[in-house]
Amino acid sequence: VVISITAGIGLFISLEKEVMIIDNGKEVVLKTMKSTVGEVLKQAGIKLDPSDYISLSLSTKLDKKEENKIHIKRAVPLNLVINGQQKVVFTTADTVKEALSKESIVLNNKDRLEGADLNDKIVKNMRIRIIRVKEEIVSEEIPMSFKVIRKENSRLNENEQKCIRDGKKGVKEKFYKVV
Repeated sequence: VVISITAGIGLFISLEKEVMIIDNGKEVVLKTMKSTVGEVLKQAGIKLDPSDYISLSLSTKLDKKEENKIHIKRAVPLNLVINGQQKVVFTTADTVKEALSKESIVLNNKDRLEGADLNDKIVKNMRIRIIRVKEEIVSEEIPMSFKVIRKENSRLNENEQKCIRDGKKGVKEKFYKVV
């Protein structure tokens, strides 16, 4: 009986693994006989949302000899308003720039952000409004009258007039930048 107890303890110790879970900066160290990351998270009662980041896949086998470190970063909601449309995304990004990139949102050089700057840290329930700025050049044609030039001529009678060249109405084109 003593031999079987000793063998059982020896088997337990040889199968036991130490796992460090760092969940949003909070460290938990536990010993387990589970063999995968998913099994040890389930044992620890840690649930993941699909948007959360985990450093190892759930199917990764735990190592008996090496340190098993699992990093988890929880996704936070980010409220975006783009072209008047509200969209809530869950992100693990550190900055606004990184979050927009992960969401495949490209800012043009004239676009503006309200509520944050690109290098601001993401905080839970942050609200960012993206204002798309479009510039368009439009033109307007403005009619112009011709100029009448009168010259004195001693060969003509006093109230007599002679047209040398007929005038034409012209067109002036004015350009505007519409934003």
